Amino acid sequence: MGDELETIRQYSSVKLWIERTTDSSLRPARDWEKRLGHLRGFCEASGTDPDTMIKESVADTRAKNDHMRNLKQWCSTLPGNDRDRHEAENMIRHFFMKNGMRMMVKPFADVYRRSPNPGA
Repeated sequence: MGDELETIRQYSSVKLWIERTTDSSLRPARDWEKRLGHLRGFCEASGTDPDTMIKESVADTRAKNDHMRNLKQWCSTLPGNDRDRHEAENMIRHFFMKNGMRMMVKPFADVYRRSPNPGA
């Protein structure tokens, strides 16, 4: 996995993520291999690369929302327990946030199987 992680580190969006996370409270030195592995897996499942995902998301909110829906669905297929899957999702959402994306909490009724308007 080492070479694949080195390859993903070469994307400008990943470099920015790493640069902007260094001083955060997210224990970057301990978690980077896991973070990069999740990002690599999500990119492979999405058939795209990190820079393309960010460019698409900046250009079109619908594209960003599609990536977030796909992330939620991809994470649900990961091995491990619910906490592990939730952690993986948060790591990828963090990638998007550090690249300038605003994130909403639970915006997708189709993924969460809830009506966006509970009173409707």
